[in-house]
Amino acid sequence: MRRKVIFGNFHYRECDNLALYLEKMARQGWIFKDWRLGMVFEKEEPQNLEYAVEVFSEGNENDTKPEPETEEFVVYCREAGWELVSSRKKLCIFRKIYQDAAPIMEPEERYRNIKKAERESGADQIDEDQILFIRQVLKLQKI
Repeated sequence: MRRKVIFGNFHYRECDNLALYLEKMARQGWIFKDWRLGMVFEKEEPQNLEYAVEVFSEGNENDTKPEPETEEFVVYCREAGWELVSSRKKLCIFRKIYQDAAPIMEPEERYRNIKKAERESGADQIDEDQILFIRQVLKLQKI
């Protein structure tokens, strides 16, 4: 069995991009199996899989495996037609197991969870710091 590990980091606000990436890899025959130090893929027949990457706001930045609170969320998602493939920090990666699976979260709830996770991880601070830096540079250029 051939395996490959892809190292990369995704921000919470990039959930959809990560899901699209996993779907693209599956179409090429690289099926996502786990997220350890990197994303672990195994070579199989190409497949049209659908992924959902969600932020579980009750998760922990230090989670490396599903904690009890995450497990409850996973049961709910499985009943809705989504199987947990892996999780890391507050990110949960699901694969669709029923064609008629309902979305895991409503857009408003999803947005709130992403914003909360970004704020708690400090990721939104980076954006604000960058904006402040740019403003200061622009002020200096006016002198």
